[in-house]
Amino acid sequence: MRDTRRLGGALLGLGLFALGAPLWARGWTWAQQARLAVAARPLAAVRTTVERARPGLPAAAPLLPPPPSGTVVAQLSIPSLFVDAAVVAGTDPFALSTAPGWVRTTALPGENGTAVIAAHNATFFRHLDRLRPGQRIAVTTRQGRFVFAVVGARVVRAGTPLVNSRRPTLALVACYPLDALYLTPWRYVVTARLVQSELMAAVLKPPAASWPYVAAVPAALARRYDLWLSGNRLPMGTLTYRGPRTPAAFRFEGTDLPYDVVAEALRLFFAVRDAAATSDTADYARMTAGQVPLPPFWGHPLSVVGGADVAITLDAAGRPTAVDVVLHEARWGTGRAARVDFRVAVEGTALRVAAITPA
Repeated sequence: MRDTRRLGGALLGLGLFALGAPLWARGWTWAQQARLAVAARPLAAVRTTVERARPGLPAAAPLLPPPPSGTVVAQLSIPSLFVDAAVVAGTDPFALSTAPGWVRTTALPGENGTAVIAAHNATFFRHLDRLRPGQRIAVTTRQGRFVFAVVGARVVRAGTPLVNSRRPTLALVACYPLDALYLTPWRYVVTARLVQSELMAAVLKPPAASWPYVAAVPAALARRYDLWLSGNRLPMGTLTYRGPRTPAAFRFEGTDLPYDVVAEALRLFFAVRDAAATSDTADYARMTAGQVPLPPFWGHPLSVVGGADVAITLDAAGRPTAVDVVLHEARWGTGRAARVDFRVAVEGTALRVAAITPA
């Protein structure tokens, strides 16, 4: 097999711009993040040939041709983090919007070499820093089931080379800090080595379809304005979670559902902003069920110049009950600045405005 080599310097930057803009494919702005992205340099081929198994070492999977982008290549299970997700080939925004992505120029999990799986830092890999040496990660591919033991973790700057391996190795990568909603110059990398393998034919399931949440946005507003973040310049901050730290809550965080509910909450915020700017009391009443007083910026265009942090409140069963959007510096009218807290109630899969509070 080829000698151990370093993966291309762009490996940690490959497609991982998408990790910093996790809702781009769900209506989040790309333009804000693109200015921070470092152009990905061409990657050298890093997939390696099969090495003959030595006594006492788990058998590596035979080398297969790289699967096409978007296809399901594995099922990733991290029991200690309550993560159980399909893995797709590729790390473009659309692939990562519903699942972790396998970097296509690296080894497939179980093959000799380093397999790299990237996922959103604020959802699937939200708790990646909880992994400790020795904890197990299971990956099932069409070739079999492979169990890896965590070796260690580190924070590196984007573009830092990863070391390829002669033996099957797994690297899990996410943007850092793990609660960031914007592109960051750092990556959190967990490495693990193969400790058990079972070569067999396996059937993989596609990622589960989601997006069950619907905001109470009047149709007229939705037609009149672009209510996705892609059409609005909102400075991003962090995504955090509130509520009991139960297994069900961790399972919710390890899916794409948090981004779905946040996307709908922000769509509701933009609809309120546009209704306020035009003094549209009828549509405002529909979004608030007539229970929320007119906001302080009523009758004025609202601009957000400071960061916007988002927090999802979960109950013990891991169901979202509220989404809070905190605007740290908003301006309206004569240009005065103030903090505005925008709370959205989540009732089942329906979202409505619950409170708007200047602080």
